[in-house]
Amino acid sequence: VSDMGIIMTENIYRRLTTDSWRTLPASGSTDTGGVRQDKTYFDVVCEASTEVGGAIVTAVVNTVISFIPVFALTGPEGKMFRPLAYTKTFAIAASVILAITVVPVLSYYLLKPVTWSRRRSLLIGGLAGVAAMIALRFALVWGLDLGTTWTGWPTALGVGLLVGALVYRMGREQLIPLEENRVSQAIFKVYRPTLCWVLAHKGTFLTIPVCLMALGGTVWLGFDFVGIPISATCRVVGFDITETNGWQRLEQTFPGIGREFMPPLDEGSLLYMPSILPSASLTLAEEVIKQQDLAIRTVPEVRDVVGKVGRAESSLDPAPISMIETIVTLIPEDDWRMLSQPRWHSEQVWLNWCRPALRYVWPEERRITKAEILEELNQKAAIPGVLPTWLQPIQTRLVMLQTGFRAMMGVKNLRCGSERDRTNRPANGADSQEGARRGGCRRRSARRQAVPRIRDRPRSRRTVRSQHPRHSRRH
Repeated sequence: VSDMGIIMTENIYRRLTTDSWRTLPASGSTDTGGVRQDKTYFDVVCEASTEVGGAIVTAVVNTVISFIPVFALTGPEGKMFRPLAYTKTFAIAASVILAITVVPVLSYYLLKPVTWSRRRSLLIGGLAGVAAMIALRFALVWGLDLGTTWTGWPTALGVGLLVGALVYRMGREQLIPLEENRVSQAIFKVYRPTLCWVLAHKGTFLTIPVCLMALGGTVWLGFDFVGIPISATCRVVGFDITETNGWQRLEQTFPGIGREFMPPLDEGSLLYMPSILPSASLTLAEEVIKQQDLAIRTVPEVRDVVGKVGRAESSLDPAPISMIETIVTLIPEDDWRMLSQPRWHSEQVWLNWCRPALRYVWPEERRITKAEILEELNQKAAIPGVLPTWLQPIQTRLVMLQTGFRAMMGVKNLRCGSERDRTNRPANGADSQEGARRGGCRRRSARRQAVPRIRDRPRSRRTVRSQHPRHSRRH
């Protein structure tokens, strides 16, 4: 947001230090020091502002145009990202308005050279420091109502000295070109040789952005996808490079970030929704949820466990007895367990003299991750015949509204009769398998077989008349 103001201020400063200009002479005087200067201080500031004003507006318009696709989003994506686009657009628009209206005016008054004497600068700086010290003392003690626990004078005195020094410096400082500034000279000493080397070795330098793009593509798509040409070439030669330790380690390091547009947010709690057999009784469901809640509570990172079986007395929650919902609330992340993490220096006895410094750079302990907590919860709550589903409360509601079931993606079997049972058998056997494809996850099948039903076959009218002759007559 401040970039536009910085650009405007820098250009005004540069023009004031390079252009020839004159201050307005006193009334009745036309002496300009014997040098013809056609521009005034106001003219230089105005020209410098208009010089970069158009470029600033054009740059901001390009940025705003890039957010147009975000404004076209609908559904949950639009609700999440459109406020961000509006906020950034309004902030950038406000920064442009300030850069082309307020910043030139402030630069006109603050960058204007002054010719105060040393005595005058000391007097004004001292008065400004004393005023700042008294004002800050009253603000700290009376405004914050600190009482007698702290006087506030040390802080007020330090701020007063700082303000006085700044005012004195502003009264004595003159504008100098950027080339004569010591900070600019130090930057130029590093920047100019670097720029000359880059221009002389363009091909070598271009390997850096190419490698960065390749690294970004690997992080996004995954190493197994990016390395398909290499693995295919090696198979043609007769060597399977995918079986090597280095290749498998790279696949684990760069698994890819998947295709999901909206990653799940960390809600601080989990929703455990296991499913039991549809024919299970209420007593069995209560026993299952009791065992699982006790097992989940043994994890140190769990604060509260609240479970529900079946549906509430509301038509908005049509959950069967076989559906269990358990909300697991976690403690703050700062209180999670610390796990040991062996490092390269852990077993080196001769490095004991510098062990604290090495532990600061390569710590031997790390905090347990949420994925590890989820895996531990899944192992403790595992019961034969119960299919687990771990999501987050808000995430679960959004997923069920979008897909109609408790998963990001699902396949519905529309076959019927024995053919449906035959096709469901492989799905039930693959419940505990991991997805073989990149980005795969655990597969779970929604079991709908063996649901108790009452089949009512209405008899035909002829059968009813034959069994009840008196009802066959018309009255």
